Amino acid sequence: MAGRPPCHSGRVPIAPLDVLADSTYVSLTTFRKNGEPVATPVWVARDGGALVVITESDSGKIKRLRNNASVLLATCDMRGHDKGEAYGGTACVLEGDDALRVRSLISSKYKLTYRVMLLSERMRRKRSRATRVGIKITLND
Repeated sequence: MAGRPPCHSGRVPIAPLDVLADSTYVSLTTFRKNGEPVATPVWVARDGGALVVITESDSGKIKRLRNNASVLLATCDMRGHDKGEAYGGTACVLEGDDALRVRSLISSKYKLTYRVMLLSERMRRKRSRATRVGIKITLND
């Protein structure tokens, strides 16, 4: 193979955004007021140059994000065990039509699994008055 250095593997490095967006689960780490990290496995979808997550408006993640928008993201399994490098980012909470868009993106990625989760929640008749909100995460450079 003329023109290619012998140590080149031929693989193109994958951008962190692509790695995280392609993962089934991502560990989303938010920070308490005292700086203590709290990691939660979440479903994630890509929204252009950002990642989005859906959650309840009264969840701990949202409370922590309102105090500190800094987050860490890493690929993980469904129990939250990290599988890869952590990447820093900044998050913002999305409500209303923006949250509906996030819900649509998550539904498109997770298809039947997402619909089963929604049905399960309805069958349990959650008494919470919380609404679903989105979280938009932009990775740091």
